[in-house]
Amino acid sequence: GKVVREARRMYGAKVRIIGSFVILPDSSVSAWSTRFLGLLLRSNLRKFDGFVAISGPAVDFADWAFGVRPELLGAPIDVAAVKAQAQEKPWTREADGRLVVAFLGRLVERKGAVELVEAVAALPDQVRSNFVLRLGGRGPLADHIRGLIATHGLGDVVTMEGFIPDEDKPGFLAAAN
Repeated sequence: GKVVREARRMYGAKVRIIGSFVILPDSSVSAWSTRFLGLLLRSNLRKFDGFVAISGPAVDFADWAFGVRPELLGAPIDVAAVKAQAQEKPWTREADGRLVVAFLGRLVERKGAVELVEAVAALPDQVRSNFVLRLGGRGPLADHIRGLIATHGLGDVVTMEGFIPDEDKPGFLAAAN
């Protein structure tokens, strides 16, 4: 509510406030918690000029949890352009013929990079020898993840690629299997 109020205060009728629904809850607890939140915030929803969602399930969830029916936009990604960018600037790191698994995101708890590295550590050696995991991103958990890689002896399997600039992201992702 504070951001919407401040935007209205600063820009008045010139600004349009659009709520977006992008992700779905990962459990029934999250779904019901969101529905409860939607009931509590029902009066705040009147402050929005409209709502959008990127998938049919997100539209249905917004309707169920918040009582609003967003306009379906679809994923706003030009796949052909991203593919062309990946071909123009491919990721050049070799994988020695192994499969490549890529993670690209901020290294924070909710993104699951720690759990991903721990899952790799739990795999048998004969499975780990068939792939590499490339972690692209930075964040407060970077040092913890480096420690996990060292503790579990995963230096030949997991690489910390650091910050990936926008122009390199298509190539980074296209290099993954």
